[in-house]
This record gives sequence, C-alpha cells and structure tokens, in this order.
Amino acid sequence: MDVSESMREILEAESKAILNIPITDAYEAAVAAIVDRVHRRGGKLVTAGMGKAGQIAMNIATTFSSTGTPAVNLHPSEAQHGDLVFFSGTYASSGPVSHVGIYVGGGRMLHCGSPIGYTSIETAYWREKFFAFGRLLD
Repeated sequence: MDVSESMREILEAESKAILNIPITDAYEAAVAAIVDRVHRRGGKLVTAGMGKAGQIAMNIATTFSSTGTPAVNLHPSEAQHGDLVFFSGTYASSGPVSHVGIYVGGGRMLHCGSPIGYTSIETAYWREKFFAFGRLLD
C-alpha cells in the first residue's frame, strides 16, 4: 500500500467516525451558549480537564483561538478561589455535569451536598467524579 492509498483510507475512516457523532439537544445547547456568551456578550471560552479530557480541552481551546474566537485552557492546578468545580456521575442527570461546587483553595470546595458545607475534592469519590474546573469571565 502506498502513502496516498493509506492516507485515503485514514481520511475515509475518520470521516465515517465524524458522521457517527450523535447530535443531541445538549450539543445544540452548548453551541448556543458559546455563541451567546462569546460572540454576543464578548466573553471568552474557557476549557478545562485532567488527563485525556485535559488534552482534549487544550486542543479545543487552541482550535477556537486559531479561528479568532477568544479561548483559554484552565489546567486544574491553576484553579483559584471562586472557580467552579464540575462533577459527573454523582446522580442521574440529562447532561455530563451532575454536581457543581465552588473551589475555596487548598483542595477544598463549598458544595450543597448532604450535609451542606466544605469538603475535600481530593477524596477517592470526588477524584473519580471530577469533570472540570471553570471560571466565570467578564
């Protein structure tokens, strides 16, 4: 197999994979939120994640920036007081995020769980459920 044929097969396989991505209401809602907050209100897209999700988040921020859309990646080690901490799988939800806390520093957050109060995000439970950090920007 020559290089051209190999490239053609790779592009065909990638094209099929892209066509199989489900487009749901959540996807439309995410796009609408980005358009509203970034383009209409002049905000900035902030991505975050750890591990593989962190690499994907960095790629998304880079791609948006290359198109002229203001975007940055927030690495979890750069979290600051007041940042939002998103978790997934804490209970059944229609989207990927099922719980949000407010980061207070030192690996702790304020959250409305049972009981309401401060808790460490570094326990095995919260580490397993961690989705991303986020920051509200003007």
